[in-house]
Amino acid sequence: MTYCKIILLILFFSSCGNRVEKDIAQIRSRKIEIPLEEMTCWKNDTLQNLDIVEITAKPSFKYIIYIDSSLCSTCNIEQLYHWNAFISKYDSIQFYFILAPKNRQDAQVLPLYFKKSQLNHSIFIDEQYAFLRYNSHIPNRQMYHYMLLDRDNNAVLIGNPLFNRKIESMLSDLLGNN
Repeated sequence: MTYCKIILLILFFSSCGNRVEKDIAQIRSRKIEIPLEEMTCWKNDTLQNLDIVEITAKPSFKYIIYIDSSLCSTCNIEQLYHWNAFISKYDSIQFYFILAPKNRQDAQVLPLYFKKSQLNHSIFIDEQYAFLRYNSHIPNRQMYHYMLLDRDNNAVLIGNPLFNRKIESMLSDLLGNN
């Protein structure tokens, strides 16, 4: 399936119609920047600098899971373990969990919740809100904060495949994992 067909399917299944179409066009209008060098990484029960973290040089696909400060950070962190099984199904994708805490105090207590989350993956802490600063074209609605990017960081699929079977099916079709 081509990228255009995937986007058209998203638009077709959307109940919001015109607004969703405009939002998706806005997201696709520019490449998505992933400024990891401005973030701290939580991996293996410790905070680490980016140079220690192993990141695939240029994976074919990247999946962004962005949790911003408008949501209950700790509530979302506790639910991250749901991604473990999903990640194991898609080894051709580099996953980026990016969390923007509300304030410095929240950032300091997040490691306690990371340990409880049982997520077997790195989590990037964006205290400077760099992801939003570089990607101001992404709408604020949480439904747009989950996206599959191609090798060049263009959004090719937008949505949360964990809780939306249509998105997961489109992802499988796109990757040829039928």
